[in-house]
Amino acid sequence: MYQKRAIKKKFCKPTTCYKDKRQKFKYNYLLNLLEKQVQYQHLNAEQGNCLIAIDVGFICAVISITQFVTMPIFISLIMLSSLLSILIGFIICIIHIQPIMKARVGNDHNPRSMAYIITKSKEDYYNDFKKSSVEELIKYTSYQLSGMSRLNARGYRLINVGTIFTLFGVLLFSIGIVLIMLI
Repeated sequence: MYQKRAIKKKFCKPTTCYKDKRQKFKYNYLLNLLEKQVQYQHLNAEQGNCLIAIDVGFICAVISITQFVTMPIFISLIMLSSLLSILIGFIICIIHIQPIMKARVGNDHNPRSMAYIITKSKEDYYNDFKKSSVEELIKYTSYQLSGMSRLNARGYRLINVGTIFTLFGVLLFSIGIVLIMLI
């Protein structure tokens, strides 16, 4: 009987570890927001990968056409501009997919951040996490959410700029092809 009480005190159920219902609500709310940020991060990555594939295809097309087709100098300049624009979009997308692990928000002591986790051994990490209170976990989860949001906003901006350069390059490529066909 005594052992059962000790076990119950040592390992509380997740719903009873919180001080009150507001604390549980805050933590669940933050976890829900984190899940949405992870989904947004995956969407950004998929869009960046798609744009890279499109850029590579058009880069190959421009290089092939300029090598095998003789054209006047102004059409060559249009194709070169197209190639440069698509290359800029490609480079921007490559910058977007470069992994960034540190958002500079509380990572030195945040047990939820990758930058913190990889600096600890398994045992040290477990002991540090075990010492954390629910209030600290709420704080660190909000830090992680803040960092992920900033990184997602950065990715969104980079994809937008990369898309603009790619679209401009595709437009120039199309104009070049039409001009080649007319000559």
